[in-house]
Amino acid sequence: MSKFSVNNSFHIGHLAILIVVAVLCYLPFINKAVHIDDPLFIRAAQHILNHPSDPYGFDVNWYGKTMPMYEVTKNPPLASYYMAAGAYFFGWGEQTLHLLFILPFVGFIIGTYLLSMLFCSRPLDASLIALLTPVVLLSATTLMCDILMTAFWVWAIFSWMKGIQKNNRLLIFTSALFIACSALTKYFGMNLILLLLVWTVIEKRRLDASLLFLLIPAGILAGYHWVTYILYGKGLLIDAASYSVQFGTIGSKAYLTKFLLGFAFTGGCFIIILFYLRRLWSPVFLLFNGVLAAGLIVLLIKLGSIGKVTLASDAGIRWDYILQFSLYALAGINIIVIATVEIIKKRDAGLVLLFLWVIGVFLFAVLINWSINGRTLLPLAPAVGILIVRHNESLQKTVASRSGWKNYFPLLPAGLLALLITYSDYNLANTIRDDATTIVKRYQSGNSTIWFQGHWGFQYYMESLGCKSLDISQPNLDAGDIIVNPINNTNLYRLPGYMPLRDSLESKTFTWLTCMNKLARAGFYSDVWGPLPFVFGRVQPERYDIHISQKRLRYR
Repeated sequence: MSKFSVNNSFHIGHLAILIVVAVLCYLPFINKAVHIDDPLFIRAAQHILNHPSDPYGFDVNWYGKTMPMYEVTKNPPLASYYMAAGAYFFGWGEQTLHLLFILPFVGFIIGTYLLSMLFCSRPLDASLIALLTPVVLLSATTLMCDILMTAFWVWAIFSWMKGIQKNNRLLIFTSALFIACSALTKYFGMNLILLLLVWTVIEKRRLDASLLFLLIPAGILAGYHWVTYILYGKGLLIDAASYSVQFGTIGSKAYLTKFLLGFAFTGGCFIIILFYLRRLWSPVFLLFNGVLAAGLIVLLIKLGSIGKVTLASDAGIRWDYILQFSLYALAGINIIVIATVEIIKKRDAGLVLLFLWVIGVFLFAVLINWSINGRTLLPLAPAVGILIVRHNESLQKTVASRSGWKNYFPLLPAGLLALLITYSDYNLANTIRDDATTIVKRYQSGNSTIWFQGHWGFQYYMESLGCKSLDISQPNLDAGDIIVNPINNTNLYRLPGYMPLRDSLESKTFTWLTCMNKLARAGFYSDVWGPLPFVFGRVQPERYDIHISQKRLRYR
């Protein structure tokens, strides 16, 4: 059996530091409004309280028309069950729900520390690097499934590796349950089965009996697929997989653009690596990074556009966007290069696992998932932290040079940047919540109903204020009804002529940084919004067009 475990003792003080840092980073955002896909998880959790054996047996208007929830959601329900259990005792307030999700966040960082102990001599550094990234802090402040899935993911890998090392079947069995929980929180977790199978074969150099434990999560997932088939007439596991394949990139001709987007999203989500470049590379490789950055700028100018963003035209060159894209893409390329260099230098089973972990998540995000987004890249965080520390360790000459406060200097600006990016998303979510209240107060009257297009957090608050989501296929309207159209939102349809524009409202959000804005071309939650996870620059206000119905329409 190869030696994948670093001689590294558990340090309770390190865990205390990590927990304190995690909680201090999290608490400022516990008043964050319901945002993006949060409402889907909340609605499922509310339904589960009354129908625990039928998590998706209700209807929802999410695509402009009323549909069964099982056709809308592409995530399994474990996060909603967790939310329902907590809300049963403590209620549905935003602060309560966010405090509930601080537990998996802390579990994620503890698991990252324990896993890092198996790979590097500075697990505290690796864990802090993983923690202080935009993708981790921003994802942790949502009420979606991602941070819970990643917590299970990290604990599954740690338990499995430790179990194999110690020949401890209880740990291996525990890992199998963690794999199942990860996959039932978000389907991506099922990739752990293949990842740990490959690692075990390389580590043991044979097909070991411990691999039979991987049949446990496989069997649980097969059972879930069968139960959902009985409940909804189709198995939701394969349904989610077919959705990704249908909208993924495999088989298309857009590989260059997709890979550039993938590098930019990865680098933006883990922008912290730029603060470590001087510690990771020799002067020659730093010079190469400069040449690569220049090459990316030239390539983008030559392409003229990326995604739906025009970068160079007769009107001029968008230097601000090109420079940001090139910087983020450079960071993303460095992550892939470091994973590759580490496995070339030392081909042990642990580094194979890290390499497959990084490449697997990256390729899934770029080629298979329906869109490139930060949430899909979140599972990279522990691996990125470990790889940065390992690669930095390999360049150090002495133990003394690997210790001291200087190691933590890059964390301060990187952490502040991650918090700033997280705050911009927090500000957007809360602005939309306030806007919903303002709109209802201004336009509500006893003689008309307020309808709205758009979904995400805006839908959650409009419905909580008594407004109705417009079913574009069957609009049941009275003359004089109000229709609100939030421009920076999803699943909007062109309104017919009998719904003329009456008014427009604008609401300022964070003015020079955004994670989700069509006009700024920032799309942390989906590259459909823009090819960068966040953008520095002028951010247009949130705009709401107010229409009025001039007809009475009724559908049976």
